[in-house]
Parts: sequence; C-alpha cells; structure tokens
Amino acid sequence: MKIHAPMIVLKKQAEILSINCRLQSRKDIKEMIATQVKERIEGGVLEGDTDDEDDDNNEDDSGCLENFLTKTKNCCTNFIEKSEAFFQVREIWDTDPEDYFTAIYRHDLHDYFAKSRNEEDFFTDSQRIRMVANMLNTIKWEGKESRKIGIRAFLENEEGAILGYYPLHDGVYNEPQFDDKEGADFVPKHSLRAYLNRNWSSWKNFYRAQPLDEIRDYYGEKIALYFGFLGFYTNSLIAFSFIGFIVMIYGLATFQSDTVVTETCNMTDVVLCPKCFDCTFDLASDMCQPLKITYIFDNVFTLAYIPLSTTYPRKLLSVSVVLFFIMLVIASVIAVIVYRMVLSVIVNDFDFVGDLEDTAAGQVVTPSILVTTTASLISLILIMGFNVIYHKAAAKLTELEVPRQTQQEFDDSYSFKIFCFQFVNYYSNLFYIAFFKDTLVGYPTNYLSIKGSDGKEYRWAGCDGGCSYELAIQLIITMVGKQLINNVMEIVLPALNKWWTRKKNVDNLGLDINARWKADSMLSSSNEIKYGFDVNYLNDYIELAIQFGFAVLFSCAFPLAPLFAFLNNIFEIRIDAAKYVKYSQRPIPERTKNIGIWYPIFRFLAILAVITNGLQLAITSKTVPRIVYSAMGKSENEELPLAGFARSIYSVYQIPDDYNGKNPDNHTECHYEGYRDENLEPTIDYWSDRYARVLFFILYEHAVFITVWFIVWLIPNKPQSLKNMIKQEEYIVQTILKDKAKKDLSKKNS
Repeated sequence: MKIHAPMIVLKKQAEILSINCRLQSRKDIKEMIATQVKERIEGGVLEGDTDDEDDDNNEDDSGCLENFLTKTKNCCTNFIEKSEAFFQVREIWDTDPEDYFTAIYRHDLHDYFAKSRNEEDFFTDSQRIRMVANMLNTIKWEGKESRKIGIRAFLENEEGAILGYYPLHDGVYNEPQFDDKEGADFVPKHSLRAYLNRNWSSWKNFYRAQPLDEIRDYYGEKIALYFGFLGFYTNSLIAFSFIGFIVMIYGLATFQSDTVVTETCNMTDVVLCPKCFDCTFDLASDMCQPLKITYIFDNVFTLAYIPLSTTYPRKLLSVSVVLFFIMLVIASVIAVIVYRMVLSVIVNDFDFVGDLEDTAAGQVVTPSILVTTTASLISLILIMGFNVIYHKAAAKLTELEVPRQTQQEFDDSYSFKIFCFQFVNYYSNLFYIAFFKDTLVGYPTNYLSIKGSDGKEYRWAGCDGGCSYELAIQLIITMVGKQLINNVMEIVLPALNKWWTRKKNVDNLGLDINARWKADSMLSSSNEIKYGFDVNYLNDYIELAIQFGFAVLFSCAFPLAPLFAFLNNIFEIRIDAAKYVKYSQRPIPERTKNIGIWYPIFRFLAILAVITNGLQLAITSKTVPRIVYSAMGKSENEELPLAGFARSIYSVYQIPDDYNGKNPDNHTECHYEGYRDENLEPTIDYWSDRYARVLFFILYEHAVFITVWFIVWLIPNKPQSLKNMIKQEEYIVQTILKDKAKKDLSKKNS
C-alpha cells in the first residue's frame, strides 16, 4: 500500500510541525528591501548619501600600500577558491545555485515563499516524508486491549497485520547520468539517490567534499549532521596525523644513535633480577629490542604532540544489567592479566626461547613481545564478542525503561549505555598497561604475586624497558583490528543480506522486484535500532566516539593513532554512504539542532585525554626521568646530556645465600629498576623522581587546559558572518509579516 498526501494536507501538517521552507530568492528579497529603504530615505526617515558618483571616482585615490594589500588579498582568495574547487563535487544538482533564507511555513504567507515549477514540488521529499510519518505516528486505532496511537504500536500489537513501513527511494542508485545539452551547468532532476551514489558514496570521491545539502534533502538533518561531523572530525585529524608521522620518522631515524638505547644494548655486564621466582637471570642488554620499539614512539618529539513510578524499577534493572556487563568486562581483563603472568613463566621455561634468540627472528620477537601480542589478540576477541552481545541487550533495556519516551530520549539513553560499556570494554586494558602494570610490580623481597592451585607463585608481570611499547602494541591491535573487522562487516554483511533476501523472495514467492516498493522491502531497515550497527546511525556515532578515544587518550604512547583514524575515516565516509544509498531502506528524515548527547561525550573524552596523556608521560614514559637527569647535570659526558642515564635507573640487590631460584651462574647480585639503597630503602633520587613526575603532570595539565580554554574563548561558536545572516533572516521574516499585516488591514478597510 502506497500512501500519498495531497498538498492541502501537507500545508496543514507543515504548520503543525513548524516546517522551515525557502523564502523567495535573496535577489528578490534584496530588491524588496532596497525599495523599502529607498522609500524610507525619500520619506526622510533615513538620511541617505547621494554622492555615489563622487565615491566611484575616488576609488583610485587610495595609497599604493592599500592597493598592494588589496591585490595580494584578491590573489590569495583566487588561489584558495581554485584549491577548494578541486575538492568539491563537480556535478551540480538541479537546483537554483542562489542561497535562500528560510522561515516557518504559514499558509496565509504562501505567496512569499519560493515558487516551484510544479505545485506538488513545493515541499522537498524529506519534508513530505517527515509529515506523512508524523500522521502515521499520531493516528489512533482500536487495539485488542485498548485504544492505541501510532503505527509503531500497531506493528508491535497487531502482529502480522503489516510487515513494516518505510519511505520509498526515488529510484535506482545506479541510474545512468545524462545532460539535456552538452556543457549544461546543471544535471536534470531525476534521482537524487543516483546523484548521491555518483558524487558521494562512490570510492572515486574519497578526496572530495561531501554534498551535505543534498544529503540533508534526501535523508534529513540528523543523518546529514552525522556525516558533516564525521567529515569535520576527519579533516581535524590531518594535522595530528602529520605530527604523529614526524614523531615516528624521527624515532626511526635516531633510535640507533640514541644515548640511552645504545647504552642499554651494550650493558652486558648488568645482571637483572629474575622476572619470576623460577626464571633465570637476564642481562640488561636483553631489553635492547623492546627499548628500540619504545623509542620509535616515545622520544623527545612526543612532548610536541598532545591533543586535546514504574520507571524507577525498570531503570534500576537497566542499571544493574549494565553494571553486570561492566563487571564481566573487568573480569575478562583480570583473566588476561593472569594469562600474561602465567605465560611469561611458561615462555621463559621453554628451551626453544633460548634457541630462538640466536636467530634473526629472535632479535625482534622477544618473549615479552610474544606474550604481549597474544594477550592483545585474546583481548580483541573478547572485546568484539562482548560488543555484539551488549548491543542487543542495550536496545532491549532502553525499550523496557520508558516505552513511551521520545525518539531523542530513546537515542540518548541507548547511546549512553553503549558508550559506558564500550568505554570499559575497549579502554580497560589500555588503562591497566599504562598506569598499573609496571607500578604494581614491586621490588626484591616485596614483589606482588599470586599463588596458583598447584602451590606455585606467579609474579605480577611488568614491562621490559617500560610499558610504552606494550601500550603501543595493544593500541595497534585493538584499534586497527576493530576498525578492520567493522569495515569488513559493514561492507560484506549488507551486500550478502541484500543478495540473500532478493534470492529468497524471487525463488520462493516469485515476486516482481521491479516495483520500487518491492525492491525497497528487501533492503535492511534503517528505522529500527534492533538491527544493530549495520544500519543505524547511532552506532556510527558510537564507533566514531570509541575511535576518537583511541586517537587521543594515549596518543603520547602511539602518535600514529590519529593517522590510522584519518585513513580509516576516509573509507568510513564512503562505506557509510554506500550503506545508506545502496543497502538500506530510506530512513524517515528527522530534524535536529545538534549532535545531541555526543557533544558532551566527545568533550568528556577530550578532557580525559589531557589527563591520561599527562599521566602516561609522568608515569609510564621515561620522559620525566630523562629531563631531570639532564637538567641536574648528572651526565658522564658533557657532549651527551643523557650519558650514564641507562645505568642510573637501576639499583643493586645482593642475592642472599639461601636464594632458592634458578641461578646456574652463581650471580651474587642483580639489578632492578628503582632508586633504592642496599637496604632497599628509597634514596633521595627516588623522592626527586616522584616529585618531578607529580610537578610535571600538574604543570602539563594546567598548561594544556589554559591553552584550550583560551582557544575556546578566542574562537566563537558561531562566525560573525553566520550571526549576520541569522539577523538578516529574522529581519526579513519580520518585514514580510508587517507587509502582510498592512495588506490585510488595507483590504479590510477597503
């Protein structure tokens, strides 16, 4: 059944929904205002300047400097316009290129709004769909038990009466392009869906700007705002990606000559205390490879990259389930931690490790890297599994909370649940590695350990050469792995679903799928949350927020995170576009004035990023100890400020005679990281290090927040040009209303 609303019905709905429609073109309005201003001047209300001819003749009287600056400005403007043109969509939709002012539609002011060739085209397709959907959502009907309102309630309570409802696409997405005449400026108006497929979702447009006006006209403001935000966010990653790339290039170019790395690789005489109770003694030089990897991402350049009723029981149940899932995630994190501890002992006990170290692969794949990589892969599998389960649970919980809540309330509640869960799901391992893994290890005679069921003690596993490289590995595997899995699913699953649905319907029912409504019925629904992240824009926002967290929360440990995010988003824009254009039913257009709950979520992540990066530099990184060592002039070589630093971070532990671990070489002493004396008591360097780390974090955090607040104060939320346009629009609407009132009064008096 196809539903069509005639113009008389649409006009009434437009007034009910306060639909914004285009006024007459700016040219016509300007002429109208100019006439009114001229009348006011002639009437003596305004004082005009009639010396226009003299003003024109005096244009050349400006100074040479002013002329030079004007020409320079014009040249720069032309260059910018030509550069921007390269990134714009070349094919233009068949609409008037002039900008329009808009006003809330009123039937009595119909003549003041922009005219169309066909009266039926006065409202845009998205406006018509929105108005028809509103009528369907407010229609009253008699249910089995009581009177009901809205077609969605009809679907839920009258099962089998109808299968679904959806707006029709305006044609096939692969409609061929043609022009009425050669060299035409505009494309004839046929299928906006096909236009978006050619100029938006196609991969050949990856470097071009998105046609946001056309996206808004077809899908509504809410989806257009998502893609506008995605494009803005992707562009903002360019500068940070470049900086992160420079950091990595600098690290690759200098890690072989870095003083600390070189000294550590040559410290074959420094015996380290064993990593576990039954492990053998290692040499400090064994940490050479992890330290090189750490240096690539954590070097002197890192400091220059730092971003910036019945309701209550139902809500209680919802909160309880959310907390249960969060605790489940924390339990899985603890399980992975135990896995690391046990595997570290197993790997160190195997004989093949010693044989592997003599090969070229063994110089890169150290036992520590092997344990970290496998643990990260297991963590990724657990994360993705929990993610699938929780998405379905969150939708059910949100529906259970308040069945009659507004769509915005539903969206915000669902989004907040998913974000809270995914925040813990994706970031808990990163927080553990960054802030707890190395700090909770302890020191000789005071190591943190757990006792297994076999009576064997397992030491808390620390990081070789610091946790920065483990944090980077975890970020790479989780961030890149998540993005690859999601992108593959978003490409493959909708295509398979479309193919299977089409085949099943044609083979079993013999349907003629050439009809638009039948073809669209086989596409995935884009109007229900229960279909999950494949078709719902809310989950696109969630995916974007999680990616933003990966890019900024620990960017000091992995400066390439913004680059990976940028590269992913280039594909993400086209993948999401294809999802809406090719594989999804046309969504009901919705209005919105902002990105909703996502603004405070992104703001929270940005503020948290300042804290986490500061803590990462102060706790995990060796940046602060290096600065202190160099500033206090402890170097053994005046030409190398960090000479001797690699040895200075170790303290000596005298191995007791009754030591019951593996010590085949009869070592009498070993070294461990920390500033302690022979009695294992903290030295003055220990307290100096702690003081410097705390001071650094406070100074860093205050400096970044002050800078951010200053930039926010300096840059207005709305450009002055936009404020002026809003004032112009308000003035024009008031002028039209006054003009209408005068005409009505004149007609009444006559």
